[in-house]
Amino acid sequence: MPEKKLRDSLIELRTQLDKREDLDDEARQMLAELHDRIESTLEMTEEAAPVRAEAATTATSASAEFAASYPRLSATLEQIAEVLSGMGI
Repeated sequence: MPEKKLRDSLIELRTQLDKREDLDDEARQMLAELHDRIESTLEMTEEAAPVRAEAATTATSASAEFAASYPRLSATLEQIAEVLSGMGI
């Protein structure tokens, strides 16, 4: 079940990235890379743990960074971090 929630959160992140015109290129690229890195681990098992752990840390940091300017994006990133943590990371 956590995997479905993670997939849903990744879809939400991609949707927000596609809609947000006010994100600078650096932030957009960082978030797109985070999305792609997490998505690539969905079919993996044990070997995904280090990548997911790094992604959880990145998502948490990005959530804090975007909290004031982009609260919805921040909430999505926090949700991703929570799901990754709930997966035993």
